[in-house]
Amino acid sequence: MKDKILLLILMMPISLMAQILGSNPGDNVEVSSVSGSTTNTFMNKNWLLRIQSGNDWTTAKLHNGISVDDSFLVPGVNSKTWWERDPYRNIQSWGNNSDSYLTINQGKIGINTMNPTVGLQLGDLNANIGSKQILIPGVYNFERLMLGHLGNGNMALEMVNHSGIASSYGVRLMANIDAGAQGLMFQYATSKGDYNLLDYQTSFFMGISGNVGIGTVVPSDKLSVNGKIRAHEIKVETANWPDYVFAKDYQLPTLQETEKHIKDKGHLPGIPSAADVKANGVDLGEMNAKLLQKIEELTLHLIRLEKENKNQALLNQQYQNDIKMLKAKVIK
Repeated sequence: MKDKILLLILMMPISLMAQILGSNPGDNVEVSSVSGSTTNTFMNKNWLLRIQSGNDWTTAKLHNGISVDDSFLVPGVNSKTWWERDPYRNIQSWGNNSDSYLTINQGKIGINTMNPTVGLQLGDLNANIGSKQILIPGVYNFERLMLGHLGNGNMALEMVNHSGIASSYGVRLMANIDAGAQGLMFQYATSKGDYNLLDYQTSFFMGISGNVGIGTVVPSDKLSVNGKIRAHEIKVETANWPDYVFAKDYQLPTLQETEKHIKDKGHLPGIPSAADVKANGVDLGEMNAKLLQKIEELTLHLIRLEKENKNQALLNQQYQNDIKMLKAKVIK
């Protein structure tokens, strides 16, 4: 009798290990709460679910999920904190309800996306801006290093650093489409006591047309500067340098013609008026050439006047000699 009982005891673990839970392939294993238990209690439902759309392992997925109350009863749809594995496609995903938070798809990592196309991808092409930002907090105040979308098509790398015990300043590099400024901006924000109070201003802008603006986001030329410039040296290249003034066939304006133009127009011929300069500015290369042209014209007038003066001096000397001779004859 004892031998039979011992044999029965020895066979029990083998029987337990060999038992089959469920009668059909794909059955769920559910562990419900146990009355009176204080540990290892599963509230409502936990799933280890095989999702299979075909007849072999290439169409199968394994899904773990938790239901916290009666409103979350469908595995893979509205279960909480789920984990799903697709061995054939080499995909693992983690999420909540119908949202996927993290996916590893054939070695590519996706955060808030099921289909990452590069080594690390944040989000999909949609308006969910918050899911497309990387934030590294600092030590003081609201210091941070942030990379990602800031709004409708605005992408930026932002650095906020503390400037005092209770204040921080910010700088950021941003690709923008707002305010007619399509291009790359370098912006700054002076120190404030709260991140939301940072008021960014653009100091440098490069537009998609290739124009660059300093102090302006609407550059009309290759370089537009809204402010003062100080430099050790500026070189302006121009091809139309006015050496033609000294050519033999150059028609030198007379001083009378210049005088008449000044009386009629109020400025030198070929030189823009004050109103024109105020409205359109000055081309440094062109203006230097025009000023040199006037200097060269003036030089030619001075050379001519000098020759005339020398001739007049010779005549005067001749007149004086003649007068002396006449005086000498009169005295005799």
